[in-house]
Amino acid sequence: MRFACIDIGTNSVRYLAAEIDSSGQPVILDQGLATPRLGEGLTETGSLSDEAIDRTISELSRIKNELESMGVREFRCVGTEALRIASNAGTFLRRAGEAGLTVTVLSGEEEARLVYTGALYNITVATEGKVLADVGGGSTEIITARGEGEPHFISLPLGCVRLREQFRMDTEPDRAGLDRMREHCRNILREHYPESSREAIKESGEYTLIGLGGTFTTLAAIHLGLPTYDRDRVHGSVLTAKEIGRIEEKLVRLPLAERKNIPGLEPSRADIIIPGTIIVQSIMDHLGLSRVTISDRGLLWGQALKNLVF
Repeated sequence: MRFACIDIGTNSVRYLAAEIDSSGQPVILDQGLATPRLGEGLTETGSLSDEAIDRTISELSRIKNELESMGVREFRCVGTEALRIASNAGTFLRRAGEAGLTVTVLSGEEEARLVYTGALYNITVATEGKVLADVGGGSTEIITARGEGEPHFISLPLGCVRLREQFRMDTEPDRAGLDRMREHCRNILREHYPESSREAIKESGEYTLIGLGGTFTTLAAIHLGLPTYDRDRVHGSVLTAKEIGRIEEKLVRLPLAERKNIPGLEPSRADIIIPGTIIVQSIMDHLGLSRVTISDRGLLWGQALKNLVF
């Protein structure tokens, strides 16, 4: 059986097509993403714009047609933060249904559980403790686990698109605006992340931070200088806080037009990579973790694993 999982986020639509071979092992047929920015303007208006809905439905239809031409017959689609909070999410769900796709809107905890399952697939973690951070366009999921204990899930109202819109970041950001973004991120983390968990992480020294989502993978691709995205090189790579700081300094110095030419940075992400980087730095600083292991897995893989037990 050939199937596809589709993740409809605030900024991007990601998809993964696979089949199970005769030995029960997964074979990935295709995976990719589009960036229709379904949640553009959502922070200010509270609803999805007609233009954003049209763009996203168009991309979904294109993806569906391409995958059907490969023999995919079953689609499992989920939506995240933009569809959780938009007042007119029902309009989008109806339009998706008309295009032949049924979309399930995940709660923050459901999203985090799928992220946790997918992110750890085929990645080596030396420590007993793990903190997973998935920075999206509209929200950030943080999952903390130690040993065989039950993971602790939180969903934060922080995302690279959301942050950019909240602070009306110009294409050429100023230092004062960036400082305000950073303080906002710190306040959100202080409000939502349990102080007891934070202190346990900082004091034990036995936790690995695993980062996933477009901001983390883009930072890794920039660090590696990849002219073309290479999942195998990005997955499992490690970045230090100092290396991320140097990347941020480079990004801030460049105007948007030049940012788009940085190897490893998709042009469509050039205007949101700085807010995303500030979220990443805020998480690392808040938890006292100076290194992050990058996972090129996440919700899609968790979705597939949940349904087919990879």
